[in-house]
Amino acid sequence: MASTVEPETSLFDYSENDVHVLFKSLGFPQYEARIRENTITGDVLATLHHDELKDLGVISVGQRLTILKAVYTLKQSQGIAIEPDDYIPPCLCPPLTQVPLADPVRSGGPTNATGDSCKYSRNNAHPR
Repeated sequence: MASTVEPETSLFDYSENDVHVLFKSLGFPQYEARIRENTITGDVLATLHHDELKDLGVISVGQRLTILKAVYTLKQSQGIAIEPDDYIPPCLCPPLTQVPLADPVRSGGPTNATGDSCKYSRNNAHPR
């Protein structure tokens, strides 16, 4: 039984043993029997999500996240496309963009929540 996976081996070509070696390298050697019982090869591992890992016996959320992040990293390093429903680590997700509600310069000044102009003067800081 090899203790490492050949670097040029595609994730999709991982054997059950290669998957076990990956799990072991992440600090989770205890899942070897479950990997073999469930015939988890690389092409299967590449499609697993939280629920499937839980079914596999990976109860710890932290362990599932570690495994999913490792699979994501392998896909990235091997140029494997990330599918829309694949796990993407939160720190690597594209940032949310903010959409301005109104452009005060183009609209003649700031507006309130109802879209009415907000006109302020020195004597009347808060119009009613």
